[in-house]
Amino acid sequence: MDTEIIPGIIADQMFDVLASQSVLELGPFGGWFTKQILNYTDHVTCVEFNDDACNTISNTFSDSVTVVNEDFHTYVKTAKQFDAVVVYGVLYHSCAPLMVLEDIVNQIAPKYILLESHHHDPDYLHNVKVNMEIPNLPGERYADLKTCGISLSLSKTVMEIAASNLGYTKQREFNLADSFRFHSNQSPFAKSKESSIYMLFEKV
Repeated sequence: MDTEIIPGIIADQMFDVLASQSVLELGPFGGWFTKQILNYTDHVTCVEFNDDACNTISNTFSDSVTVVNEDFHTYVKTAKQFDAVVVYGVLYHSCAPLMVLEDIVNQIAPKYILLESHHHDPDYLHNVKVNMEIPNLPGERYADLKTCGISLSLSKTVMEIAASNLGYTKQREFNLADSFRFHSNQSPFAKSKESSIYMLFEKV
């Protein structure tokens, strides 16, 4: 992922609702989306389990964000209220993503939830609801990150149903891969099967 261009494109499509809101970002890692969020609000809390990533966030953004070094699974169970929760690049690392969503709604009760559905096959959205991944296997993309264990990757359909059942409606979505394929046959997504769908949900 281009750590400057791609987060900026997604922010242009999705982050206007974050203006002046209190925002909780789960799993910021390198802070690529954190940088974009700060263009809209200065009320940002980042929850990150990786020690090195926490140091990176703290050193990069200094006093601009509150950094919590904790597993987001436990954090959301006792968190305070926020206006919006951003869950990009992290939910598919969870073995219990639906429970995380339920805890976010029941404990934090945000007005907005921003989610990403990640998969490697364009047909996945239509043919598969949940995909189990074991990213630490040799040769897998996250093999060197030992904090990533067995995870369940949800299709956008499952996310939409879960959000609806929890009292949220989808306001918009943005398909990053389709956007790149449309604009350039030379883009990294032109022949790739990898795709990410970014969705904005609002409390009904």
